[in-house]
Amino acid sequence: MTEKILRERDVAQLDGGLSRSTRWRLERDGFYPKRRKLGRHSVGWKESEITEWLKDPEGWAEKSAQAAA
Repeated sequence: MTEKILRERDVAQLDGGLSRSTRWRLERDGFYPKRRKLGRHSVGWKESEITEWLKDPEGWAEKSAQAAA
């Protein structure tokens, strides 16, 4: 099954319009899903990770830390 990749505009609509700076800061600190580099000047996020984050934003850091261990 192919994972759908969401671009910046789609993610902004889903996450309540967080700014790029805020999204980057949260991502850097482990509180938001990591972006994937798609090309030289483009990035995207896995739809499943964004959906999971939307269900429990506060628990995302804990879940992602457990998955990495």
